[in-house]
Amino acid sequence: MEILNLVIDVKASLGNKFLLTDIRPSYKYENGKRLDEIEGYKYDIVLPERKYEKMSVKISGEARFPYPVENPINVEFEGLKLKPYWYSGRYDVSATASNITKVVKRE
Repeated sequence: MEILNLVIDVKASLGNKFLLTDIRPSYKYENGKRLDEIEGYKYDIVLPERKYEKMSVKISGEARFPYPVENPINVEFEGLKLKPYWYSGRYDVSATASNITKVVKRE
């Protein structure tokens, strides 16, 4: 089996809680060169259930939250997927989602 074809269990890998700490534009690339066109945004999160590890989740389209983020926001993702890739002599994991929303506390 090709390692790049693995399907990663998101909940088992990341946990269930995500704190949004920053938002950055994600630019379109052509032939390895960055263009001025924004194709989506990268949402920087920390994972409280994984010793506060950090990662970014890319979502295409308009920003879902105003940025910069002033205080960490409890969020959840729709369609969150993790994918392994090879870069600079090592494996890493990229994350994409279809949407991000603020977690609303229920009373």
